[in-house]
Amino acid sequence: QHIRLSINARERRRMHDLNDALDELRSVIPYAHSPSVRKLSKIATLLLAKNFILM
Repeated sequence: QHIRLSINARERRRMHDLNDALDELRSVIPYAHSPSVRKLSKIATLLLAKNFILM
């Protein structure tokens, strides 16, 4: 059980790190940042970033 708790904690930390990185990416790519606009999904963020880089 100790191993399972350790694995779960590591996965939680990994997901927090991934979400933090995506939040940073959202903050630098141009899109509407108004409160009425929903936060971009993970895939939408990556696609927008890819297109931004290609342009």
